[in-house]
Amino acid sequence: MELLYKLVILMLLPSHCSHVSAHALSKCFAPFAAKLSVSESLFPDIVETVNSNDFKYLSLVEDVWKAASRLPCVRNNGSSNLVHSTARMNISEQCRRDLEEYYCDLEESKLYALQMFHANGELPLDFMVTGNTKSLGTFSQCEAVKDTPTESSFDANYCLVTVDALILPSFTLGYCVPKSCGNEDVVTIVETVTSILPPHLRMSSTSTCNKDYDLDAGAIATICFCVIFGALVVIGTIYDIYIKISRPTHKKVSVNSNADGRATHKGYTHQFILACSFLENGRKILSARITTPYLLCLNGIRVLSFSWVFIGHVFSGLVLVTENFKYFLNCFKGFWYQAIWNATYSVDSFFYLSGLLVTYLSMKQLARNNGKMNWLVYYIHRYWRITWVLLFVMLFYTYLTLHIFDGPMYQLTYEGVAESCKEYWWTNILYINNLYPFPGVIGPCIGWVWYLACDMQFYWLSPPILILLHRSWKWGMGLIASLCVACWCVVALIATYFGEVASMFHERYNDNIDDANGVDVIYGKSYTRWPVYMVGMVTGYILYRLEGKKFKMRVAYVVSGWCAAIATGLAIIYGLWYTVEGHYMPQWLAVLYITLSRPAWAAALGWMTIACVTGYGGNS
Repeated sequence: MELLYKLVILMLLPSHCSHVSAHALSKCFAPFAAKLSVSESLFPDIVETVNSNDFKYLSLVEDVWKAASRLPCVRNNGSSNLVHSTARMNISEQCRRDLEEYYCDLEESKLYALQMFHANGELPLDFMVTGNTKSLGTFSQCEAVKDTPTESSFDANYCLVTVDALILPSFTLGYCVPKSCGNEDVVTIVETVTSILPPHLRMSSTSTCNKDYDLDAGAIATICFCVIFGALVVIGTIYDIYIKISRPTHKKVSVNSNADGRATHKGYTHQFILACSFLENGRKILSARITTPYLLCLNGIRVLSFSWVFIGHVFSGLVLVTENFKYFLNCFKGFWYQAIWNATYSVDSFFYLSGLLVTYLSMKQLARNNGKMNWLVYYIHRYWRITWVLLFVMLFYTYLTLHIFDGPMYQLTYEGVAESCKEYWWTNILYINNLYPFPGVIGPCIGWVWYLACDMQFYWLSPPILILLHRSWKWGMGLIASLCVACWCVVALIATYFGEVASMFHERYNDNIDDANGVDVIYGKSYTRWPVYMVGMVTGYILYRLEGKKFKMRVAYVVSGWCAAIATGLAIIYGLWYTVEGHYMPQWLAVLYITLSRPAWAAALGWMTIACVTGYGGNS
């Protein structure tokens, strides 16, 4: 845990700008010095890295940052510090004039200037206690200047400034400036003002200012597509309502009516129009009608796993924006919070379900057709059904996402993603985005669709196993076992070579990951998830063989099965808790956990599914 604290603090601290007097230095340092004793007890390793004599410079850095935020007015004093500062700042002339107007109006306490000034972030001097290295200010307050009548001749713009000094980590701070000042101007302002600091405190900085994006050809084309699609939905819905109103009023449903009493129209045109109906699709999506009572327990797995995915992503997103980082980490050190850190196993639940359903449904179809199946339709139908939706999501994500929300944190993230999608979109429609560029990329365009790539690859590779299972279950199971062993060997070798860790709180075993093209060599790869899918296939085959048959187990077997499944699940989710406190985990044990934990999770779900389907899961 000490290593994690050190990484967090060293990663997050920047610095700021201003000249200070001895009186100001002592005044600013006093409250921070009072907290120093607390900091030493909480972060002893950090205190060793940055000794107490260096902490006094933080107040100096704070004053410098305040100076960059509030320089003197030069309207009536041509020899003031601002003249000297701006004269040697390589910034645009318009930015210089707007800055001078802003600082003069700030001294006169004009409303818009005060609004801009108080939208700035402040240097978080309590970072040693709180772990906070972000002070984002108030984005909406800064941007609101352009939307309200003011006495200024310019609009305001919000920027995120990241500043670094030699002895301090990086700080990320909100900075409200005139809109005429771009990223280069903001960097120049910060670095010029901080140039008065001692060499070891001088700051390098980067800036990302909020942008206004023009609609390009891709965005216009995507909007047109959305309008056409929306028009089809409206037309389909109106047509659906018309058919429902014009259906026969007598009680007996006509021969050409469906179960809802709505007239059935044959022909592709009618089917296409009704397929666009909002009401028709809403009825199907929101229907609670039970279609397969035999596998009803799978719905529970879906709901709980989806909720788990959602919670895990919400909390992982908080890591990027939380200011009180130490408190955040302390919360997540708790035993029960391991379910959040290990929420990735919820994804394996869906791989398990996919393998189960593909096998169960395919076995039934092969049995009905004497071992025959239209494999061309098998491939084309799945690809056609998913790819069009994926293409639309990629279009929207690439060209319209940046136009929906404002803010440099948002834009900084999605700008890079949009450019990556323009370069690597083709890997998504070929469903190789989890493998290319190899080995370390989790998905260059829309990262989370690595799941679709894995699932589609497994679906494509399933037919030989399905055919063999239908003809001889022994050969089919033998092939599944061989493939699982092969995947486990690959995962174990890769995890060993790259020094992969089982717990995020543990230090890597080597630095070989630096030579990879990214950091994902295990998590989103097919060879890692393939055994999970095949556990689902085995479960699906067992359910197919048990359907319609009476299956009885001894009480001892039922109790033993449930105890083993529950113990396995709890061990996977909570078994690594001891690493949170910094306890060492041998590499061989980490490799074993990485290799077998996910298929073991699927095996626990497999027992639960079989027990519930056969009546040994409790009262229904």
